[in-house]
Amino acid sequence: MSAAAHVAPPAAAARPARRAGAARVLGVVLAVLLVLAGLVLAREALASASLLGLRPSQAWLPGVLRAVDGRLVDTTVAVAGAVLAVLGLLLLVAAWRRGPADVGLREAPAARLGPEDVARLSSATAEDVDGVLRVSSTATARSVQVRVLGTGAPGLAEEVRSAVEDRLAGLDPVPRVRVAVRDSGAGR
Repeated sequence: MSAAAHVAPPAAAARPARRAGAARVLGVVLAVLLVLAGLVLAREALASASLLGLRPSQAWLPGVLRAVDGRLVDTTVAVAGAVLAVLGLLLLVAAWRRGPADVGLREAPAARLGPEDVARLSSATAEDVDGVLRVSSTATARSVQVRVLGTGAPGLAEEVRSAVEDRLAGLDPVPRVRVAVRDSGAGR
């Protein structure tokens, strides 16, 4: 009777971690509302000042504004409208700006590493190379910068690059590795 190797079925892939989707949607909605409010207030200010062919009688909100503070539309409202419009545009830009992208593992697609994790992994790998005294790393989804303080051993940069590239080969996408070595002067 032959012994059959038992292979466990692969685990079901978990759903990728969601970014702050609800916060993004809320931010976009608020930004659009602020931009619209700013545009309406700017139009009202232009109408009250008889600019761009608008007459005070064409203003949309004079009654509402009088009820709020008892003043007619003036430059304060124009400034408030401009500020609200700019704030809304800034919120729109912030809502659509992507944060640092995570990278996946080829062997476990549900597992994700952030740029700071890739940097720590790169530093830990570089520390194990002979001739490395101190190391620091920074990373993005596409590249890793490893800064090494070394003993002056020849070929240290290539050894560190090779070790880090081998360690990161299982990532998807595989980041490009750049290594900068500074000699400590201890070997002289």
